[in-house]
Amino acid sequence: MRRRETGCRVLVRRRRIRLWRKTVVVAVVRHVGLVRQQIHRLRELLNIKKPLRTACLALVASLLMTMRLMAGDIPDMTIVANAGMSIPSLSKREISDIFLGRRKQWDDGTTIKLALLKSSIEQDRFLNTYTGRSMSQYWAHWRNILFSGSGIMPKVFSTEQELLAYVASEKGALGHVTDINPLKDLRLQVVHTQEEVKP
Repeated sequence: MRRRETGCRVLVRRRRIRLWRKTVVVAVVRHVGLVRQQIHRLRELLNIKKPLRTACLALVASLLMTMRLMAGDIPDMTIVANAGMSIPSLSKREISDIFLGRRKQWDDGTTIKLALLKSSIEQDRFLNTYTGRSMSQYWAHWRNILFSGSGIMPKVFSTEQELLAYVASEKGALGHVTDINPLKDLRLQVVHTQEEVKP
């Protein structure tokens, strides 16, 4: 009996170690991707191409990203929609159903057209908050929908400016952004969550 108990403990310990290693690998891969984004932005800003300076930028970008993550300094996403729709507010459940493709039409029958960014740490947190999925899990979910023929993939844009232009020009379109004020464009409206509009 003692040998069996010892064997079970060993198996449980091994499984925990494997899970821990997988978690660490996922975190490192995600962090590397974020660092690459920061390097790209800094290189464009400073027009630097020398290897030594690039290495320095990588270190600075890594430190800045780590500080932002530790301090929780990640801006919230603002949900925006085409102004041709009447959308006073949405519940967290409704937002989840829309971004997971479960809800395909607005109340007036207009097709919902989703717009997302190609890559963004803010979007990653947004999707995790409202859909309970990471970025990779989210797109795997949509690929399953596409292959089953039960939906169309969201439109993907490289910049928030491109995303806002699409939402402004397409009736029924919905997306989310960070540092751009959609109120400057009368073709756009901010969609508040029901938690935000509570007195």
